[in-house]
Amino acid sequence: MKALVVLSQSIHDSPFLRSFLEGAHMVVAADGGGDASAVIGLKPDVLIGDFDSISENRLEELEAEGIPVIRYPREKDETDGELAVLYALENGADSLVVLGAFGGRIDHELANLMLLTRPELEGKEVVVVDGNQAVRLLRSGETLVVRGKVGDTLSLIPVGGDARGVTTGGLLYRLQDGDLLMGPARGMSNEFVDSEATVSLREGMLFVVHVSGRG
Repeated sequence: MKALVVLSQSIHDSPFLRSFLEGAHMVVAADGGGDASAVIGLKPDVLIGDFDSISENRLEELEAEGIPVIRYPREKDETDGELAVLYALENGADSLVVLGAFGGRIDHELANLMLLTRPELEGKEVVVVDGNQAVRLLRSGETLVVRGKVGDTLSLIPVGGDARGVTTGGLLYRLQDGDLLMGPARGMSNEFVDSEATVSLREGMLFVVHVSGRG
Protein backbone atom coordinates (compact mmCIF):
# COMPACT_ATOMS: atom_id res chain seq x y z
CA MET A 1 0.00 0.00 0.00
CA LYS A 2 1.28 3.43 -0.94
CA ALA A 3 1.06 6.35 1.50
CA LEU A 4 1.82 10.03 1.08
CA VAL A 5 3.33 11.58 4.22
CA VAL A 6 3.11 15.38 4.18
CA LEU A 7 5.46 17.29 6.49
CA SER A 8 5.27 20.96 7.44
CA GLN A 9 7.98 22.55 5.29
CA SER A 10 7.38 24.13 1.87
CA ILE A 11 6.18 22.11 -1.13
CA HIS A 12 7.37 23.19 -4.56
CA ASP A 13 4.87 21.78 -7.03
CA SER A 14 6.00 20.32 -10.36
CA PRO A 15 5.08 17.60 -12.88
CA PHE A 16 8.04 15.63 -11.51
CA LEU A 17 6.63 15.76 -7.97
CA ARG A 18 3.10 14.89 -9.13
CA SER A 19 4.38 11.79 -10.90
CA PHE A 20 5.07 10.32 -7.45
CA LEU A 21 1.52 10.92 -6.17
CA GLU A 22 -0.24 8.46 -8.48
CA GLY A 23 -1.78 5.38 -6.91
CA ALA A 24 -1.64 6.57 -3.30
CA HIS A 25 -4.07 4.92 -0.87
CA MET A 26 -3.51 7.15 2.16
CA VAL A 27 -2.46 10.74 2.95
CA VAL A 28 -0.97 11.31 6.41
CA ALA A 29 -0.32 14.95 7.35
CA ALA A 30 2.09 15.83 10.14
CA ASP A 31 0.97 19.04 11.91
CA GLY A 32 1.74 21.89 9.47
CA GLY A 33 1.55 19.30 6.71
CA GLY A 34 -2.16 20.00 6.94
CA ASP A 35 -1.43 23.42 5.46
CA ALA A 36 1.23 22.15 3.04
CA SER A 37 -1.11 19.48 1.65
CA ALA A 38 -3.51 22.18 0.44
CA VAL A 39 -0.77 23.59 -1.84
CA ILE A 40 -1.08 20.57 -4.12
CA GLY A 41 -4.75 19.85 -3.55
CA LEU A 42 -4.37 16.89 -1.19
CA LYS A 43 -6.88 16.13 1.55
CA PRO A 44 -5.37 14.29 4.53
CA ASP A 45 -6.94 11.05 5.68
CA VAL A 46 -5.50 11.69 9.14
CA LEU A 47 -3.72 14.59 10.86
CA ILE A 48 -1.02 13.87 13.45
CA GLY A 49 1.08 16.06 15.72
CA ASP A 50 1.24 18.53 18.57
CA PHE A 51 -0.31 21.22 16.33
CA ASP A 52 2.07 24.05 17.04
CA SER A 53 2.58 24.88 13.35
CA ILE A 54 -0.69 24.27 11.47
CA SER A 55 -2.90 27.34 11.00
CA GLU A 56 -5.95 27.44 13.24
CA ASN A 57 -8.28 27.91 10.27
CA ARG A 58 -6.93 24.86 8.46
CA LEU A 59 -7.12 22.71 11.60
CA GLU A 60 -10.72 23.77 12.22
CA GLU A 61 -11.59 23.15 8.57
CA LEU A 62 -10.18 19.61 8.59
CA GLU A 63 -11.83 18.78 11.91
CA ALA A 64 -15.16 20.07 10.58
CA GLU A 65 -14.79 17.75 7.59
CA GLY A 66 -14.43 14.79 9.95
CA ILE A 67 -10.73 14.16 9.34
CA PRO A 68 -9.34 12.14 12.27
CA VAL A 69 -6.97 14.20 14.42
CA ILE A 70 -4.39 12.42 16.60
CA ARG A 71 -2.89 14.77 19.16
CA TYR A 72 0.46 14.43 20.90
CA PRO A 73 2.05 16.62 23.59
CA ARG A 74 4.77 19.09 22.58
CA GLU A 75 7.17 17.42 24.99
CA LYS A 76 7.88 14.16 23.15
CA ASP A 77 10.87 12.26 21.80
CA GLU A 78 9.67 11.94 18.18
CA THR A 79 9.10 14.68 15.65
CA ASP A 80 5.65 15.00 14.12
CA GLY A 81 7.16 13.69 10.90
CA GLU A 82 8.40 10.54 12.61
CA LEU A 83 4.97 9.94 14.12
CA ALA A 84 3.36 10.34 10.70
CA VAL A 85 5.77 7.87 9.09
CA LEU A 86 5.24 5.33 11.87
CA TYR A 87 1.46 5.74 11.59
CA ALA A 88 1.62 4.99 7.87
CA LEU A 89 3.72 1.87 8.49
CA GLU A 90 1.45 0.65 11.29
CA ASN A 91 -1.52 0.99 8.96
CA GLY A 92 -0.08 -1.17 6.22
CA ALA A 93 2.03 1.12 4.04
CA ASP A 94 4.99 -0.53 2.33
CA SER A 95 5.62 2.39 -0.05
CA LEU A 96 5.98 5.97 1.20
CA VAL A 97 6.35 9.29 -0.59
CA VAL A 98 7.43 12.05 1.80
CA LEU A 99 6.51 15.63 0.85
CA GLY A 100 7.15 18.96 2.56
CA ALA A 101 10.55 17.95 3.92
CA PHE A 102 12.57 20.95 2.65
CA GLY A 103 12.45 24.72 2.43
CA GLY A 104 12.43 25.73 6.09
CA ARG A 105 14.76 25.36 9.06
CA ILE A 106 17.90 23.41 8.25
CA ASP A 107 17.65 21.33 11.44
CA HIS A 108 14.19 20.21 10.35
CA GLU A 109 15.44 19.47 6.84
CA LEU A 110 18.28 17.32 8.18
CA ALA A 111 15.98 15.50 10.59
CA ASN A 112 13.49 14.88 7.79
CA LEU A 113 16.18 13.36 5.57
CA MET A 114 17.49 11.23 8.43
CA LEU A 115 14.01 9.71 8.76
CA LEU A 116 15.05 7.54 5.82
CA THR A 117 17.61 5.76 8.03
CA ARG A 118 15.03 4.49 10.54
CA PRO A 119 15.26 0.69 10.77
CA GLU A 120 11.48 0.39 10.40
CA LEU A 121 11.86 1.57 6.80
CA GLU A 122 14.33 -1.12 5.75
CA GLY A 123 12.85 -3.10 2.89
CA LYS A 124 10.23 -0.43 2.15
CA GLU A 125 10.09 1.77 -0.93
CA VAL A 126 10.61 5.30 0.40
CA VAL A 127 11.34 8.55 -1.43
CA VAL A 128 11.48 12.19 -0.30
CA VAL A 129 10.33 14.49 -3.12
CA ASP A 130 10.22 18.24 -3.64
CA GLY A 131 10.13 20.23 -6.88
CA ASN A 132 12.44 18.46 -9.33
CA GLN A 133 14.39 16.54 -6.66
CA ALA A 134 13.96 13.07 -5.17
CA VAL A 135 16.03 11.50 -2.38
CA ARG A 136 16.20 7.80 -1.55
CA LEU A 137 18.33 5.78 0.85
CA LEU A 138 20.33 2.79 -0.36
CA ARG A 139 21.38 0.26 2.30
CA SER A 140 23.95 -2.55 2.43
CA GLY A 141 23.35 -5.28 -0.12
CA GLU A 142 20.71 -3.36 -2.09
CA THR A 143 20.47 -2.27 -5.71
CA LEU A 144 18.44 0.77 -6.74
CA VAL A 145 17.12 1.58 -10.21
CA VAL A 146 16.35 5.27 -10.78
CA ARG A 147 14.37 6.24 -13.88
CA GLY A 148 15.12 9.61 -15.42
CA LYS A 149 16.28 11.36 -18.57
CA VAL A 150 19.64 11.79 -20.26
CA GLY A 151 21.29 14.80 -18.63
CA ASP A 152 19.57 14.39 -15.27
CA THR A 153 21.84 14.60 -12.22
CA LEU A 154 22.46 11.83 -9.69
CA SER A 155 24.49 12.35 -6.53
CA LEU A 156 25.62 9.67 -4.08
CA ILE A 157 26.24 10.86 -0.52
CA PRO A 158 27.43 8.46 2.20
CA VAL A 159 25.57 8.73 5.51
CA GLY A 160 26.54 7.22 8.86
CA GLY A 161 30.01 6.20 7.64
CA ASP A 162 31.83 5.18 4.48
CA ALA A 163 30.03 3.41 1.61
CA ARG A 164 31.94 0.35 0.36
CA GLY A 165 31.55 -1.57 -2.86
CA VAL A 166 29.59 0.97 -4.91
CA THR A 167 28.79 -0.05 -8.48
CA THR A 168 26.87 2.19 -10.89
CA GLY A 169 25.43 1.93 -14.38
CA GLY A 170 23.78 4.32 -16.81
CA LEU A 171 25.88 7.24 -15.57
CA LEU A 172 28.63 9.30 -17.20
CA TYR A 173 31.17 8.56 -14.44
CA ARG A 174 30.98 4.88 -13.49
CA LEU A 175 32.06 3.13 -10.35
CA GLN A 176 32.88 -0.58 -10.19
CA ASP A 177 33.06 -1.90 -6.64
CA GLY A 178 34.43 1.47 -5.53
CA ASP A 179 34.31 3.23 -2.19
CA LEU A 180 32.77 6.59 -1.33
CA LEU A 181 34.09 8.05 1.89
CA MET A 182 31.92 10.10 4.21
CA GLY A 183 33.01 13.74 3.90
CA PRO A 184 34.64 14.03 0.45
CA ALA A 185 32.21 14.96 -2.34
CA ARG A 186 33.38 12.43 -4.92
CA GLY A 187 29.85 11.14 -5.59
CA MET A 188 28.31 14.51 -6.43
CA SER A 189 26.66 15.58 -9.69
CA ASN A 190 27.02 12.56 -11.91
CA GLU A 191 24.91 12.54 -15.10
CA PHE A 192 22.43 10.12 -16.66
CA VAL A 193 23.54 8.81 -20.05
CA ASP A 194 20.49 6.55 -20.32
CA SER A 195 16.87 6.52 -19.17
CA GLU A 196 17.83 4.46 -16.11
CA ALA A 197 20.65 4.64 -13.61
CA THR A 198 21.54 1.75 -11.31
CA VAL A 199 23.40 1.89 -8.00
CA SER A 200 24.48 -1.16 -5.99
CA LEU A 201 26.04 -1.04 -2.53
CA ARG A 202 27.91 -3.75 -0.67
CA GLU A 203 28.27 -2.06 2.72
CA GLY A 204 27.05 1.17 4.35
CA MET A 205 24.31 3.64 3.47
CA LEU A 206 23.99 6.17 0.64
CA PHE A 207 21.62 9.03 0.00
CA VAL A 208 20.78 8.81 -3.72
CA VAL A 209 19.70 12.26 -4.92
CA HIS A 210 18.04 12.54 -8.34
CA VAL A 211 17.63 16.01 -9.84
CA SER A 212 15.37 15.98 -12.89
CA GLY A 213 16.84 18.32 -15.50
CA ARG A 214 20.26 19.86 -15.12
CA GLY A 215 20.59 21.09 -11.56
